[in-house]
Amino acid sequence: MNLNLIAYPGFAKQVAEAHIEQRIQVPHVPLKFNSETQDVELIAVIADPIDSIKNTEDESKVTEAIDLYNKTLEDSISAKFVYHSDDVIQKTDAFILDLFDKMNLDEENYKTKTGSASLREDVANKKVVVEETRTIQTFIDTNNFNLERSWELYNTLVEKVIKLDA
Repeated sequence: MNLNLIAYPGFAKQVAEAHIEQRIQVPHVPLKFNSETQDVELIAVIADPIDSIKNTEDESKVTEAIDLYNKTLEDSISAKFVYHSDDVIQKTDAFILDLFDKMNLDEENYKTKTGSASLREDVANKKVVVEETRTIQTFIDTNNFNLERSWELYNTLVEKVIKLDA
């Protein structure tokens, strides 16, 4: 199984990518998935349009950012797992363990290859450092831009968001 992450560029995407790669995909031990899962699972991380687009570096690029945001959310509609960016950042462990549980991994394969007692415990206890690669000092005023389609897409996906316990 392959995981494909769909998310608008930003810190939540960086957090999700780093934790999925380092905690679930476990680079040194290829994980096997039970046969009933599909070949590709789409995971979406969404944020509201204003939070996403206000971080655009230059007002002249806002229309381009809106188009990218809308395309990202359109691609996210078919995702099997949809998480909110706030949860990915604030409840990272809950996000990773929820995703891990939903993926139906073959834990016996992992135990055999590593000698570890529990894949879930290893995933839960793995520490990951994520550094934000870009900081924006100013925020764009989005009031002058049409975000109607962006809000429609966002509201459709919010209904699919997986609720996480802290």
